[in-house]
Amino acid sequence: KNAGPGFVWSQISGYSDEMLADLIRQDQIDVLVDLSGYSSNMRLLAFARKPAPIQVTGWGYATGTGLDCMDYLVSDEVCIPPENERFYHEQVIRLPALLCYDPGVPTPEIGPVPVTKAGHFTFGYIGRGMKVNEQVVAAWAEILRRVPDAQLLLKGDEYRQQYFRDKIMDTLVALGVDDRRVKILVATTSFDHLSTYNRIDVALDTW
Repeated sequence: KNAGPGFVWSQISGYSDEMLADLIRQDQIDVLVDLSGYSSNMRLLAFARKPAPIQVTGWGYATGTGLDCMDYLVSDEVCIPPENERFYHEQVIRLPALLCYDPGVPTPEIGPVPVTKAGHFTFGYIGRGMKVNEQVVAAWAEILRRVPDAQLLLKGDEYRQQYFRDKIMDTLVALGVDDRRVKILVATTSFDHLSTYNRIDVALDTW
């Protein structure tokens, strides 16, 4: 679909990797850029067919792809220090800065340690629920068993879905955690999101 001079947009969500590679060849793309790496819905199998003479990855997956079909990896000296460049399969192309951000968003004040007011420790994970698996939940349950009066606070957008809340809670209960020790919150604004950390003594993460 034409989108003005110099721009052509193609809807390829229903294309197989072979169909996509054929389309890229037909459009005579000189430089093909990947922004997903090994993230979900990636199209590296289309890149593997080498439909463009120059293929580049960057921004979406900082570790590179390790594929012979990928010629370059876009980065900077912070994401890939020069001494680590030898570990990458692609040739590294450096920009002055790869990732930029706007630090001007107001942030909440850091409050007192929550345990001083609550009288018990609160562990918490604020992040994407899709990263939580059974091994992670089992580790969190072990932490709660070792600190019998501690509580767990979870917060993320996926918890808007009842089945997802039930799945996490049922797993914790099956591992011996009283459901009264677990608080589940849904995602909010960025400011309130950060404020929630003032309710957590020890922040947990997934792996």
